[in-house]
Amino acid sequence: MTNLSVARLVRTLAKMPFAEQLAFAHELLSLLREDGRPLVRRACIDATGMGAPLAEALTREFGHRVEPVVFTAAVKEDLAFRTKRRMEARLTLLPDTREIRRAFSAVKKIVTPSGNLRFDAERTEAGHADEFWAKALADLAADFHPAASYADAFLADGAPIIHPDAFAEVALSWRELEPA
Repeated sequence: MTNLSVARLVRTLAKMPFAEQLAFAHELLSLLREDGRPLVRRACIDATGMGAPLAEALTREFGHRVEPVVFTAAVKEDLAFRTKRRMEARLTLLPDTREIRRAFSAVKKIVTPSGNLRFDAERTEAGHADEFWAKALADLAADFHPAASYADAFLADGAPIIHPDAFAEVALSWRELEPA
C-alpha cells in the first residue's frame, strides 16, 4: 500500500438506465494504452442487489479483469478500513467536491449489540455514500492487482514458470487481511 491513487474520473450514474450504465462501464473497460494493454487492468464492481446484473454482464465479457463484490458486513469492514488507511497515509487524491465530502463523512462505524462492527450510511436523496463505496472498490481493485503486474513469466526448458518474487506482494496483501 505505497502507491498514490488519483481519482481521474468521478461520474455519477444515478437514475441512469441499466443499458447506459453497462455501455459506460464497457467503454471504460475497453480503453487501451498505447502498447495495446487494457487501461483498466482490474475493476471491482458492487454485485449486491441492483448491481448484480451489471457485474454479471461485465464479468461475462471481460473475465478475470472484473471482480463482482457482494457487500457483506465483513466485506464492508475490509473496504472501509482499507480506504481509511489509505486516506490517513495520504495516499489518495480526490476531487474536493461537496458530494465526495458528504459521502466520505456519511459512513459510520457501528458496534452491534453482539460486538460486531458494521459500516453503513443513512440513505438520503443524495445517495447512500455511493462515492465512498466506489472509492473503496477502486482501492480493492488496485490493492489486489500485484500478482498480474509483478508476475514475470520465464521459460525453463521450454516450460513457462512464474518468477517466485511475483508472489511476495500477494502474500503481504493477504496478511493485511488477517485479523490482528
